[in-house]
Amino acid sequence: MLAHILVALLGAAPRAAPATCANLPAIGPERAPIHVQWFFDPVYGNNLSHWFAIRRLIGDLDGKVAFTPVVVAGATRRTPEDTRVRTWFVAAACQGRSESALRLIARESSARLARKLAEKEGRRALAAIAGVAISTLDEPDLSTHIERGTAVFRALAINSSARTGRPPAFAVLGEDIFEDGSRLEAVRRAIESQRRPITVSRRSVAKIVRKGVSQPVARPPASAGMLLGGVALPHRLVIFAEQEDHPDFLRLGSALELRARLPGWVAIQVIARGQSRAGEVLRSRLCAATVLGRELDYLRLLARLTDSKAANALRETLDASQSECTSAEQTLRALSEDAQSLPSGIWLDGAAMGQRELANLEHEILRIEATTGPLDAVFSAAAPPDP
Repeated sequence: MLAHILVALLGAAPRAAPATCANLPAIGPERAPIHVQWFFDPVYGNNLSHWFAIRRLIGDLDGKVAFTPVVVAGATRRTPEDTRVRTWFVAAACQGRSESALRLIARESSARLARKLAEKEGRRALAAIAGVAISTLDEPDLSTHIERGTAVFRALAINSSARTGRPPAFAVLGEDIFEDGSRLEAVRRAIESQRRPITVSRRSVAKIVRKGVSQPVARPPASAGMLLGGVALPHRLVIFAEQEDHPDFLRLGSALELRARLPGWVAIQVIARGQSRAGEVLRSRLCAATVLGRELDYLRLLARLTDSKAANALRETLDASQSECTSAEQTLRALSEDAQSLPSGIWLDGAAMGQRELANLEHEILRIEATTGPLDAVFSAAAPPDP
């Protein structure tokens, strides 16, 4: 009886649908100038209250802010029952049914839904509510989606100046992550600070000194790795990594968003570091992506912005093109022959980028331009020439 009531109440019917999505649908205008990540565990906390508070905040700010929901697995809630509820929620959210799913969890409790998901009839009914076929609830992409969100949450928490141990938590424009109550007072303060215009006083230009700039990594040869964007773009973000699943790749979302919003301003270069098997695989795929013109697709894959099915298909395509990269790989291998000579991490115009600086990438570039000519790095005599 419960199954029939729930299906009728939510007007849902099972249909073929993708198992998951790269990101859950945003709450608010996608083109809003300020984006906030909302990290939450569907089986823990009063998420429905946060949902309503978020909708009110978006209305109060007249659509100038949008929230991206990110599902995570809380450290103390890792039972199979909780996992079933999380994957069901992701399936529903990817179909644009987040609010309906949150209402149901709040009304029925996650424990009761977990029991229903363990039963054949209950599982069929809840799949219908999610708007997917019952087999979709077993898709590994759903668990991968949650693991990716949990990894991002942990990375932000580790690099945050605030003490954040568990969801729900928020990050404005990818900056420090912090907890907040259902009134979202801390979120409002953080948004207000971001709404103030970014300015650099010309009177203080002389006081701005870029420390720790390394010219060799400011503008490496284009052939050293995969380059997204032209060699003559004013700024370059360079990342050195030993393998595809390097955690620094998770921090490239802000750079990709900035390139999409302000094209022709910053290039992104990825260089494989080291001689391990994983490093060789990354180096080979970077070369193949360049040859095939799939730089953006591969960078999105590295940043975990691609679902697993599309990611595996792209890897197969790149691996099949390795023969075209033999000569190029010899150059790349020579450039990284001494693994210790290459730095690690992410660098902007030769300066190392931390989590906070990368989240404020646009601001960092403006600070650079306040102390240099916009093309100084391009025409600098210290910059190594492209072969």
